[in-house]
Amino acid sequence: MGRAEAFYPIFHQSRFDGLLYVLFNNKLTVIDPQTLEFRTLADTSRFDLGMDGNLYFTDQATNTILYRMKVDGEIVEEPPGIPVSIRNAGLEDTVNNGVIPGWTSLFTTGTDYRFEINGDRSFSGSKSLKIADKLRTASVAVQSDKIPVKPGEEYQAGVNLYIESGQPGFMFRFFGKNNATISTLEIHLDESRLAQWQKVTLKGKAPANAAYASLIAVTSRYNISSAYYDDFFISVKDSVPPISVASINPSPNESGWINKDAAVTIEANHAYSISYSATGAQSINQTTVKGSTIQFPISAEGVSFIRTGYEFVFISTRWATCLYV
Repeated sequence: MGRAEAFYPIFHQSRFDGLLYVLFNNKLTVIDPQTLEFRTLADTSRFDLGMDGNLYFTDQATNTILYRMKVDGEIVEEPPGIPVSIRNAGLEDTVNNGVIPGWTSLFTTGTDYRFEINGDRSFSGSKSLKIADKLRTASVAVQSDKIPVKPGEEYQAGVNLYIESGQPGFMFRFFGKNNATISTLEIHLDESRLAQWQKVTLKGKAPANAAYASLIAVTSRYNISSAYYDDFFISVKDSVPPISVASINPSPNESGWINKDAAVTIEANHAYSISYSATGAQSINQTTVKGSTIQFPISAEGVSFIRTGYEFVFISTRWATCLYV
């Protein structure tokens, strides 16, 4: 008869912000003990909370790179990057004579080390890529078609992965114009999260002279695995700040007054979210709304100052609402 063992995750509570930081299943997670809101910060196997209040953790792949994350007590969602097109990212295209559209094998395969498009499991749609490798002396690797990249740009690559057993891996590889490999980001999973879909991501800047990149589903030599891959993705960090424009409806009269409530509209091209606040006659705590357009009313009599990013809208009222921009 087997003996059950309890697993106790490692907790640290910051004396600077009061939030809890926990490492569970190689996921560094922050938890607000008051609201129980939580967010995964990074994939890692080790972390510590420094005397300076910042988080220190190693990369999960090699445990040789030390990262520092500034802790300021606010959980801020990182804006998503700009999606990069991947041919047959969801593995739904029809396979012809064993050829998977958009994907090629890096090594020869055999009965005990192979891959296939499979309908048994899928994160979305009806199909996924299954890798089954029973030999520690063989490798199985399936690579996407090459995707153009720009040197110095920050990319995030990922896939949804379901592990039945073993230690499958995932790679994001950069190539030069001559198709020679420049560098590879990689991660190799373990059996800590079996029988569930998990999102696996890699992040890094394209090296100098990089021209292309590809995604690789892999079980490396010395490892074995049975795993499913689905919905691959790549995004590039949006480094161009959005330009915000504020407008007021109705427009003020010739004297600059509006004798009714006003609606303020803020538009920011390709913005993921817009933050705004107001002080003065009408007070609005800083509010963040997802999307590139927001609208809200101003009805308090007096002078109000509305801030969005680095732009201000000045609003004053007489009888009802009067405003200056």
